[in-house]
Amino acid sequence: LGVSLRGAAFCCEPPTAYYLPLCGNAGPGGGGGGGDSAASGVEAALCGTQPADGERLEPAWEALRLVLGGRAEKVLYDAQRQLALLAVRGIAPRGLLLDPHVGAWMLSPGDEERLRDLHDMARGFAPHLVGPRHAPASDGCSRCCEDALLALGVMLHVERRGGD
Repeated sequence: LGVSLRGAAFCCEPPTAYYLPLCGNAGPGGGGGGGDSAASGVEAALCGTQPADGERLEPAWEALRLVLGGRAEKVLYDAQRQLALLAVRGIAPRGLLLDPHVGAWMLSPGDEERLRDLHDMARGFAPHLVGPRHAPASDGCSRCCEDALLALGVMLHVERRGGD
């Protein structure tokens, strides 16, 4: 796949989000340490998906299985990629899955600029969620939680606009 699922952020009730690390050697935005960049890239791509990671990380993956296995509605930004990464671990989410990227595309299919990434979507579809001076958190865990809140906010805004 060329990417890894290094952690997951959950937001059950805004404005609180929680981060669950799923990779033993780094935070959600960082690499696994120094050394050869090609080796580090392979290590990052496989992080948390190897049998050797099993014992150490299984409680975190089990928590993710429980959260995603319930029938509650779930918002996953870029869901196709995330679902492929979850499938590597045998996790198949249940319940309604909503992707703000797909929803925003349905509202404005030709608007590539607003659909580029989550922050561009928020600025384009729900600017009240992102202030003009907003800079994402530098800490990977905080950024992941911020993005979970932002994805939820954009999805709620897209749902409201789609219902009008």
